[in-house]
Amino acid sequence: MVDSCLAVVGRRAPFAAIMAVVILAAGELRAESSASKDDPAAFLREFSSEAVGVLADTGLTEKQREVEFRRLFTTGFDVDAISRFVLGRYWRVATKPEKHEYRGLFEDFIIESYSRRLNGYSGETLAVGAVRPLGKTGVMVSSQIQRPEAPAVKVDWRLRNKAGAWRILDIEVEGVSLAVTYRAEFSTVITNAGGRVESLLEKLRETTSRAKTGGKT
Repeated sequence: MVDSCLAVVGRRAPFAAIMAVVILAAGELRAESSASKDDPAAFLREFSSEAVGVLADTGLTEKQREVEFRRLFTTGFDVDAISRFVLGRYWRVATKPEKHEYRGLFEDFIIESYSRRLNGYSGETLAVGAVRPLGKTGVMVSSQIQRPEAPAVKVDWRLRNKAGAWRILDIEVEGVSLAVTYRAEFSTVITNAGGRVESLLEKLRETTSRAKTGGKT
């Protein structure tokens, strides 16, 4: 399940180059300037700079990088909204305990899937472009990941202003939505199991457990 999701994006551009800048570019919102609170483009520019600093730090251990990634992911992304969207129509039929466990497993799934892949940074930078309104509180921000000696990669960010701060809801890499990709994958798992949400939880438990033990489960 994880590998098939990653392959969709990987066919468009090297995975490490994309995720290293894209996910960490959210930055830490506690350090927001007044400009980035009002301007989503400024938000992305400021925190992509912070992200490059983190990625270029060769002194970080794998565990430290994972801790840093979780901090950045949970502060920069609207994880509650994303996890609910990804579960799709099955959110309505999931029990309260299933929803609670799923939310935690979803976060662990993202962290375990991506944090180990962030060591492939090789000088990429994020060039932020135009901002297009989406409804009353949302925007789509265009950007390019500029790579040394390789073509730039088009990345669009869907952001929403929540409680006075910008949060990322989705990322489209060369037209491929990560949230929609995961939604399709998760739906397939549940549908193939006769509509049992528990089947997805089982897969997520297995995936995160295997990642934590280096594939030794």
